[in-house]
Amino acid sequence: GARATDVKMAEKETILQFIPFVSKLGAGFWHELSQRKLEKYKLSEEARDIYGYYTNNAVPGLPPYLSLEYTAFEDTPVYPPPSFPSPGSILNTNTLDAFKNADKKKLLETAAQKVWEAITSGAAVDNPSLLTTFVLLTHADLKKYNFYYWFAFPALYPDQPITMTTTVTLDKAWSQQQISALEKAYDQFRVAHPGAGYFLVSLGEGGMALHPVREFQAVCPASGEVVAGFCDPSTLESNPGWPLRNFLMLLAQQWGDRIKSLDVLCYRDYTREGRRVINHSLLLKGIKLPAKSSEEDLPKYIGWERNEKNKLAPKVVNLSSSMDPIRLAESSVDLNLKLMRWRLLPTLDLPTISQTRCLLLGAGTLGCNVARCLLGWGVRHLTLVDNSTVSYSNPVRQSLFQFSDCVGGGRHKAVAAAESLKLVFPGVVSVC
Repeated sequence: GARATDVKMAEKETILQFIPFVSKLGAGFWHELSQRKLEKYKLSEEARDIYGYYTNNAVPGLPPYLSLEYTAFEDTPVYPPPSFPSPGSILNTNTLDAFKNADKKKLLETAAQKVWEAITSGAAVDNPSLLTTFVLLTHADLKKYNFYYWFAFPALYPDQPITMTTTVTLDKAWSQQQISALEKAYDQFRVAHPGAGYFLVSLGEGGMALHPVREFQAVCPASGEVVAGFCDPSTLESNPGWPLRNFLMLLAQQWGDRIKSLDVLCYRDYTREGRRVINHSLLLKGIKLPAKSSEEDLPKYIGWERNEKNKLAPKVVNLSSSMDPIRLAESSVDLNLKLMRWRLLPTLDLPTISQTRCLLLGAGTLGCNVARCLLGWGVRHLTLVDNSTVSYSNPVRQSLFQFSDCVGGGRHKAVAAAESLKLVFPGVVSVC
């Protein structure tokens, strides 16, 4: 009888599977790396700290991105709210051969060891973002603007797979009143702990509240029934994202002896057609944590990202068309105009505006401001007509002129204004 019951219970358990991160690097990141390679790093191949970020507000169907922008190289994390910082390191090699021959196993092992030390020392209790550490191996070919890169997102795992009993969406597990209470509690938690991607959930008589992980001892009930949560970048209906893997190892290592039952809230929060949605968040019930491991023994680990062909191999991107500063400026201005159209004026015909040729009569106070305004709205061809010269009283009122334009009798306004427009935006065709 007892054996049959054990078998029946075991059949209910399913292995918990996780969706790995997908790297997403903006053109600004590669431009910043190029500049630092030329001006600061030079021939150094020293590993350097960088920061990425991920979000839990992706539209269903998108992969769980870990993004790096030009701000990744700042000394402190810079990430757009609502998102969550991910610390990492970058190793940029001088040659393609050095990139190919780099000891990938050693790089991943070193990164996994850092995660394990953060777990066993308790550093990850105070700063859970250490659980999402990553490594980025790169080679920048600045002659052809080919960038080779390979991400590793180290994840520790026990000898026996972690199992659970049930996966349900939040709207099927909780009442609408509880979901509304969670939404309110999360907003309060986010204000008090910006950038925190992990938390504990208390469901007491005083209502629902979220707490930072470091408050586990005070929050954990005597029954040992724990509800932990994390901001989940995954959008799949049945699988949580990569950040949960190391979080479960932390819970097992630090408080496995106190946790009698564990549910995990995979919190997802996005806005659709002006309406906030969290009902698609997952609740993983009956998670069975692994036994506590020896601090001296590094658990098994995985982490190298697969490429577009689903193979364990690097990726390469060619940015020769966008890395030139002038082209980068043009693409940035075009993107800003598209955002303005998408958000404010859906009927705005940007191609027609960019091809329109404008004749501007007068380059005084009004003419200078009109020229700048036309430039901001996408006009790329301007002809200026003005037969006067720049006087000493003009630069403080007329935005296209400087003091140097007044010296020696003053430059012709049309000429000075046309050149000034090109300094503002090299992509403009401004003539006089």
